[in-house]
Amino acid sequence: MLEKLQKIEDEYNEIQEQMSDSEVIADQAKYQAFVRKYKQMKPAVELFAELKQVNAEIEEAEEILNMGGDDDMAEIS
Repeated sequence: MLEKLQKIEDEYNEIQEQMSDSEVIADQAKYQAFVRKYKQMKPAVELFAELKQVNAEIEEAEEILNMGGDDDMAEIS
């Protein structure tokens, strides 16, 4: 699932780059097609960014827990 979301994000970024291309801007039909696709993909890309952030925070929390060891937990209790 993460691979599929990464591909969507990559395609989203490519579309974003293409939308700034002067040739694409000159072809309004092509530009509008990119804009529609970009808008459709945006919610998924934003959620994927949030998912990556949450996963990073979970990994960081796990590292902190693992660094402390059981001695620190014994002191708390």
